[in-house]
Amino acid sequence: MNLRAALRRFALLALATAAAACANGAGAAPLHVRLATWNIHHGEGLDRRVDLDHIAAELLAQAPDVVCLQEVDVGVARSERLDIPRELAQRLGMHAAFGKNIDYQGGDYGNAILSRWPIAWQHNLHYRMLRTGEQRGLLTVGLDTERGTLAVGCSHLDYRPDPSERLQNAVEVLAAVRDRQLCAVAGDFNDRPGSAVHERLCAELRDCWEQLRDCDAGPTFPADAPDRRIDWVLAAPARATATAGRVPTTAASDHRPVVVDLEVTAARPAQ
Repeated sequence: MNLRAALRRFALLALATAAAACANGAGAAPLHVRLATWNIHHGEGLDRRVDLDHIAAELLAQAPDVVCLQEVDVGVARSERLDIPRELAQRLGMHAAFGKNIDYQGGDYGNAILSRWPIAWQHNLHYRMLRTGEQRGLLTVGLDTERGTLAVGCSHLDYRPDPSERLQNAVEVLAAVRDRQLCAVAGDFNDRPGSAVHERLCAELRDCWEQLRDCDAGPTFPADAPDRRIDWVLAAPARATATAGRVPTTAASDHRPVVVDLEVTAARPAQ
């Protein structure tokens, strides 16, 4: 092979490599995402009043890009028949997805995700429940960001002392992370760091708070005098890394929110 042909072949190979890198997102700057998770107790604060303006004000102060909400009502008597995801989305200028898990007081009850980006798809998984009681679920969404589709999940697990239900749900959470290429799963896991549930999930995911701070810090419940950290943001290590986090004080719910800044390096290409 002469020199000219060799140089031409090298140039074509370099172009092909660069094109592949662009297609896979290699070398691209990470997507910065501020994600908050909050069990909002159907909008009821410590004063026992349903006050969505209070919830919205607390969220606005944190300036999140994505919000995972648990204990969310739509058309339920106790919360004045309000469509809470829609009401909060309007106040925050965000898009809303809702995943119904049970009928309650003439309406629907479940999880919700708010996003500053449009919602490309959503899916609500009803967990396999081992015992009678409240149906639990995992709401997942794909968000149309400037870097592709950002997939996240929102969950609320069983509260009973026996962890069997939560351990079963943890298997389903991890399957969803793999199948839907989730960057993060956040929610009220009703368990503590160091538990069997936490260890099972963290075999494949990373607890963002433990990446950032002492694992005994950041209690989230009860809101007025928190003594346990049961609300977590878990990141898929191949796709996202936590860079900052905080647990703001609040009287707007019986839980405190968790706010985490993520660098997402593997958003899926837009579909």
